[in-house]
Amino acid sequence: MVIIWQKQAKDDLKNYINNATILEPQKYVSDLVNFVDCLYTSPYLGKVFCTLNNIEIRQLIYNMHRIFYYIDNDKIYIIKISHTSMDLSNVVKIINDFLK
Repeated sequence: MVIIWQKQAKDDLKNYINNATILEPQKYVSDLVNFVDCLYTSPYLGKVFCTLNNIEIRQLIYNMHRIFYYIDNDKIYIIKISHTSMDLSNVVKIINDFLK
């Protein structure tokens, strides 16, 4: 398996670092990225969040963030990182726009 971070997910992490109120946001993001690496060996670890455009979107929870991804053959696409307090209808809209 290969993990591919899409631009939206990378931007989400950059925005978090720039706007974080916790100490050491870079360490938090580094730990989050390392957590995502568990998908190399267990790609179906995340539970199914929804299906959009016939694509099964999965999510992992890491502390206060949701990591949204989908699997396509031997590739795992990380498409969105959102705070757990974010309205999920907004997340669905963003993911749906991405998949178009």
